[in-house]
Amino acid sequence: MKNGIRTVLIIHDELKDRRTLCLSSFLEFCGIWTDEISDSCGEEIVELLDGRYDLSLYLWETEQSMEPDPSWRESVVAINYGDVEQVKDGVCLKTIDKCLEMMEECYDEKDSCDIKTLKKLSEIYLSEQLRIYDYNGKYYFYSKESSQKAYQCYSEAYQKLDDILLNGLNESFVEYAKAYCIKCMHQLALAMKWIQRYDVPRVIETLKDITDNDKKLISCWYLMGQLSAGERTTYLKFPAVNYYQKCVNEMCQTGRPIIGIEKVYYAMGGYWEKVRRKWSRAIVDYKKAYAANRSSFRALYKIGVYKQETECNYKEALNDYRGILELLNRKTEADYLQPIEAEYIFKTLIRMLDIYMELSEDRRVQAVYQQLKDLNERHKNNRFYPEFYGLTEEAAGFRRLTQERISLKKAEIKVHNYYNGNRKSLNYNYEIRGKNYG
Repeated sequence: MKNGIRTVLIIHDELKDRRTLCLSSFLEFCGIWTDEISDSCGEEIVELLDGRYDLSLYLWETEQSMEPDPSWRESVVAINYGDVEQVKDGVCLKTIDKCLEMMEECYDEKDSCDIKTLKKLSEIYLSEQLRIYDYNGKYYFYSKESSQKAYQCYSEAYQKLDDILLNGLNESFVEYAKAYCIKCMHQLALAMKWIQRYDVPRVIETLKDITDNDKKLISCWYLMGQLSAGERTTYLKFPAVNYYQKCVNEMCQTGRPIIGIEKVYYAMGGYWEKVRRKWSRAIVDYKKAYAANRSSFRALYKIGVYKQETECNYKEALNDYRGILELLNRKTEADYLQPIEAEYIFKTLIRMLDIYMELSEDRRVQAVYQQLKDLNERHKNNRFYPEFYGLTEEAAGFRRLTQERISLKKAEIKVHNYYNGNRKSLNYNYEIRGKNYG
């Protein structure tokens, strides 16, 4: 493929996340922008297969009932992984190897160094178990033990990348991967209040040099924004929004931006909300994020919060919160929520509980509280953890961490105060003993 592959769309069964997470995090580690979409989104998939992605992949296994839709079959490379395999690291290896085989067929001979580089980077990605630590660094950053392990992993990966002999390799991919490791280490260091070891302005200059030589590597601009936003000092975070905006501009060059522009808009919203404390400005970008990808439950949650807290428009806020529950309903019913999805459902239900208490709608207070209890109980049987981590104590440990994040205690205190007449002043230090409300 002329000028190489820099953007990839992965179509997959949303109840089979392990291969997709492995492949997408690997490609992102290398600097290839990767978006994901459920194979149930038929019309949306057809719209995206108009040349805006360099490569579209459909990951499936023989037990799946759904094969590539005839309307998009010609534009998609289907990778059939055969029968479902027992969870182990070899599954990730096979996932990446098969993808690289497909990519090799699409590349021009002169771009073979790209494939050679990706294969070299996959060795580091697999040896350092980045499949696990990339995920843990994003979703379990509040756990000191998990953060220490993730940080060590990125540090060792960075050292191996720094030792690579670049003869015959794509230097841009290697330098990007090093910058990616630094970004992850600095974000963990910021959350855990550790020392940030690397000179971010120098890393950003390297990424700018990469974009001068490879303008299709739009991931660089997003990574520059993340690096800048991860700085410890507030004023050093200010350039982040400019890098995010540059990323948006590059994505809009053709007039048909990829769905991943949602992530950039969401990051810009986070900048205005958390760095500049301008909530009214942040909501502009959150709304753009949701418009770009109607599956963005995170952006929809921010929109709901704005309507609830700033506009006091409870009716519209509730509509948004119900929309989040609907977006995640299939995974909820299948007991297959990822940690971040479970947390967002929890936060959404807590906010719905607040509104119904404010409106004194007792029946709905009881109904939402029951949903919270159901979420907490069903999470004990969540199938994501053993699929992603394997049948290990590690899987059980991360399940427990998330269980703590969606604990019923906060809801119990709210409901206790509500039914005891203290509907405005909520005492979160109150310990409930032997009570069962709703």
